[in-house]
Amino acid sequence: MNTDIRLSVSFKGHRKRKKLRRLLGDKSDSYLIDFWITVSTDCPNGILEGWNNDDIADSCGWEGDPDEIANAFIDSGWIDIDTETNIYSVHDWDEHQAWACNSKKRSEAARSAANKRWEKKNGVSMPSACSPHKNGNAPFLSFPFLSSPNLSSPNLSSPKEGESTDIKKFVIDYQNYILDKFGNLAPKITDLLIADGIYTIDELIKLNGFTFDEISKALNWAADDEFWSKNVKSLGTLRADGKNGTNKFINMYTAYKEGDIQKLNPAEKRLQSNIDVSRRFLDGQQR
Repeated sequence: MNTDIRLSVSFKGHRKRKKLRRLLGDKSDSYLIDFWITVSTDCPNGILEGWNNDDIADSCGWEGDPDEIANAFIDSGWIDIDTETNIYSVHDWDEHQAWACNSKKRSEAARSAANKRWEKKNGVSMPSACSPHKNGNAPFLSFPFLSSPNLSSPNLSSPKEGESTDIKKFVIDYQNYILDKFGNLAPKITDLLIADGIYTIDELIKLNGFTFDEISKALNWAADDEFWSKNVKSLGTLRADGKNGTNKFINMYTAYKEGDIQKLNPAEKRLQSNIDVSRRFLDGQQR
């Protein structure tokens, strides 16, 4: 999924920007930019197939007559309409947002690379979403449902035999719960989303020294935490850097453990502190 769009410096004094402002007023720039952002994630090729004027209004937060803003975008040259099919498209989107247009190809390439790394390490293809989940949103599940195997080793270098199946089930179940909780604000369940989650959990085990048991318990907690449930909607983002330079999962795990650590005696607290420092060091070594 796209995380940004490009904005040319020529936008500053562009005649179409001035025309849109005359039509919509001082907030016209905000409406236009929000529209572009929505297009980059929902229709990365710039073709608004299936969209009507209500969709255009919703995409940019316009609360007035949907026809008014759709016509303003068209009249000022930001939206084109195919006279034969009546399908909207963003004017010259492929030229100005080439990065966004190619997001699907990049995602496919990333999945292929992740699959090759998984095959090299495990000797089998990476598990993907099961058939009910392959092409869109999966059925809603109730919570709690996340489970993890009994692990004896405190530090796993790779998933144990049979554990990859548990990881796959965990990822699918977690993403289903997030979908149930957040609806349209949650990511759609696709092969790529599941593959990214599986790969990221495997990296947390291999590179950061967490056990699957620790990961699943922390995510069970995060799924119902007011702050963290909003910030971990996709398991594939767990190893992304937080604002403090530490990966997201370590920050989340630290918050999860804060409640438990108060119950420890001084020696246990020192041990837990040393473990946390070691994991941050490992995280830094992998950058």
